[in-house]
Amino acid sequence: GTKYSEPLGAKFYDENNKLQLCEMGCYGIGVSRLLSAIVEVYGDEQAATMVWPKEVAPFRTVVQPTKSLTSDKPDYVGVQQASTAAASAIASMDGFRGEVVLDDRSGGFGRRMKDIELVGFPFVVVAGDAAASEGQYEVQDRLKGTKSMMPLPDVLEFLKKQYTS
Repeated sequence: GTKYSEPLGAKFYDENNKLQLCEMGCYGIGVSRLLSAIVEVYGDEQAATMVWPKEVAPFRTVVQPTKSLTSDKPDYVGVQQASTAAASAIASMDGFRGEVVLDDRSGGFGRRMKDIELVGFPFVVVAGDAAASEGQYEVQDRLKGTKSMMPLPDVLEFLKKQYTS
């Protein structure tokens, strides 16, 4: 219509050299179209996994313990402490408050990791026995398909670089 062209005075000369108001239309890119396009580009063929680009991911990272945080088994304590320490440290970084998920659900590690693939977290910090005993966390950059072992200060630096570059 002419809702916007009239107040703006947007006019053109037609084939009869007569001044006409522009007829305007809108084919906007709404949220639903954007989400569909992102899933199309970043999802796999079977829609079994998804990786959100870091710019639009609902959360920046997930800390995934290899052992259940709800268990009271004595040999789980180290992993539980390493997991909560990592989540707290990441959440305290500038710009990460409310952007970190600590997966504290019960259930098997494999099922929880599969859920992470479905949700589409771009970065995963796995806290396992190596984190508990040696302070080494596995960091997965799911967009690049890489995995690295590193101490918590390096994890923080890695994540900081991802969101400031």
